[in-house]
Formats: sequence, C-alpha cells, structure tokens
Amino acid sequence: MATLTTRSLTEKENKNLRIHKILRDKKEVSRADLTAITRINPVSISNYTNSFIKHNLVVEREIGTSSGGRPPILLELKKDAVCVIGVHVEGSAQSVRGTVVDVGIKKIFRVKDTFTGRDVLGSLRKIVAALKGNIPSGMLQGIGISFDTVPDNVNAIEYELENEFQIRTYTCAGSLAAAYGEVMLIDTYAGEGVLYSYGDRGDCVFLENFEFAVGCNSGDACYLRPWDNSMSLVAHARGIQSEKEIYAALRKKDPYAIGAAEFTGLNLGVRLAYLVNVFNPRLLIIGGNIQAAGSYFIEPIRRSIERLALAERAATVKAIYSTIDDEDAVSLGAAALVIRELFIGA
Repeated sequence: MATLTTRSLTEKENKNLRIHKILRDKKEVSRADLTAITRINPVSISNYTNSFIKHNLVVEREIGTSSGGRPPILLELKKDAVCVIGVHVEGSAQSVRGTVVDVGIKKIFRVKDTFTGRDVLGSLRKIVAALKGNIPSGMLQGIGISFDTVPDNVNAIEYELENEFQIRTYTCAGSLAAAYGEVMLIDTYAGEGVLYSYGDRGDCVFLENFEFAVGCNSGDACYLRPWDNSMSLVAHARGIQSEKEIYAALRKKDPYAIGAAEFTGLNLGVRLAYLVNVFNPRLLIIGGNIQAAGSYFIEPIRRSIERLALAERAATVKAIYSTIDDEDAVSLGAAALVIRELFIGA
C-alpha cells in the first residue's frame, strides 16, 4: 500500500516541490526564471526540470520573448497528461466528495455521494469509479482519500481500493489534506511556517517548506487528534443540535450561540497559543467550514493567543480564516498530496 511522505525531505525533494509550486502559480517560466527565483544553480535547475519532463509532469511549450540573444524556452505543467483523484469523507454529514484535478491542482470534474451507516467503502467505490470513468486511459496517477474522522479500518479501505482500481491509493486525515491544499492554492505561499486548525476541536497541522512537522502525535505529521464532541461549538449552545443551526443563530445574534462561540474560541485559542509558542508560525489559518461563525469565533482565539503566547511570537503570527472558498477544498487538498508524491519521486 502507498504511504504519504511525512518524514523530513531530502534537499532534492524539497527543491522539486518548490519548483512545482512556482510552475503552478506562474503558469509558465523559463529555466533562467527558475534559477533567479529559487537561487538554485542553472545546472541543477536543468537536471530537475529534465527529470520532470521525463516523468511527464512538465512540458516545453513555446519560445518566450528575448531582450537579446537566444530566446528562452518556456516550461509549464503538463496538465493534459497527468491527473489524480482527491476524495473527502465528511463523517458528520455522511457525504463523500470527489474531484479529478490536473498537476496544477485545477479541478476538472467532481462527484458527490452520500452513505448510510458504516458503508463508507461502498460509497468510495462508487465515487472513484464515477471519477475514473471520466479520465482517459493512462492519465490517472494516484488517488488520495481524506477522512474527517479516520476509521479504524482505514488500512483495509486503502487496500481494497488499490486492489480494485489498480491505482496507488493514499489515505490521510482531513486536517492534513485541508492544510496542504490551503498552502498550495495560496499564490503567495513561499514556504513560511503555517499552523492550520481544522474545525472547532483543535485538529491541527504545522507545515513549513512543504514539510509536515513530525512528532506531535507518536510520529504522525503534526496531526493533533481533535478533542471529542463535548468540546465542540454545538455542544456548548443551548437547544442547538447542528452546526447549520448554530451558524443561523449567530447570524440572528442569539446570545446563547454567541456565548458558545466565545467559549469554544477561547478554549481552542489556548491550544493554538501553545502551538504558536512551539512552532513560531507566520500564519495561523482556521478552516473546516468554521469560518461561518465569523468574528464571534476567531476574535476569542486571537485574544487567547495575545494573552498566552510569547509576546514576540504573538506579535508576528497572523490569525485568519481559510481563504479557499470552495466546498471541494478538502478533496482538492487530498489530490494535492498525491501530486506532492509525484514530484517527490520525480
């Protein structure tokens, strides 16, 4: 079975990912541009990009304009040759979202399904089959599956899907997929430390230089297991049974809903202040649909960090809600993790 690369990257692997991010953001660049941006010497840039071309990830498309001398050859991602599938299993809604994306993490096709009881595998088979049926033969290079709550039989699910579809399949927590998708889809991200908090129960990931911090949870990629539901926003709102209800109540300025958001935000802020002290991130992103709670939730988090984090670290970290306004954001992140593996191995 396939395993996501969560260890420290080699110098070559890290540079591969940096170049992929530049190609994704800038669409097309010359080798000289890559040398100037990355400060990697021209011979190494040629070696890296030639390897990408060999692995069918990058193509030389056209001649660029020149200010004198030989015009440069431009490089771009080979979006018509390779694609991957990303899937998000959202347990609370019992829904499965799947997307097909190209190597630039651009959405090509999407499918949604629901499941009942514990028949997650049946829904995943259905989703993957539907997505795979829309992909030309030979283009699909991997499947990434993310779970909001990772099931005990995740290895069996991974094995069954990989065996049935004969495609390398990876599984991960929804928090990890959401975090990596976020940094890859932010055009301005250049490798600085990012702490990502998924939802309202302290499910966190730290990323820096395209690596996941290791050691927070018995060797996992800084995936901190969330608190149980007793610490959730809904649990602290009197008479409210769902996230949808509490967001509606907050829009109406219901005092119980506001109090629940304040209490939950302050509690989460304690955990995040500790992680700010540990990792010293430049950016703290709150994602996982919780942004619907607005300032009622994020302002208490900011106050906790200001009060409990080291002064110089609290002053430099910027706490914001996720900037990815897309219901398929987590499945895009799962796909982005598969593409990460392709470039690590190139």
